[in-house]
Amino acid sequence: MTRHKESKFYKELKLSWRRDYWTWDRIHNMGRNSSDAGVRMECEKLAVKIVKGIPLLENDIRFLDRTNVKLRKCVGHSEWSERYQCNVWVSDYEEK
Repeated sequence: MTRHKESKFYKELKLSWRRDYWTWDRIHNMGRNSSDAGVRMECEKLAVKIVKGIPLLENDIRFLDRTNVKLRKCVGHSEWSERYQCNVWVSDYEEK
């Protein structure tokens, strides 16, 4: 099965949508909520780019998208389970 190559126009359009999605608040909050120091430093660097008006590169957006998916699975809390008689992890994030 062959995959069709995306046009350059469509690729740039998707990139501009993603640039609009990643605001300073989103990047800052993702960095603050991460327990990984490397992610926090990278988010801080990208937030500074936003403040200075430097457009995010494709690699920056790819990093943010990939990290956001990983962090969504980490949002939650533990609760006591009568069934297993121990604390279990309960995700606060609802998959659509």
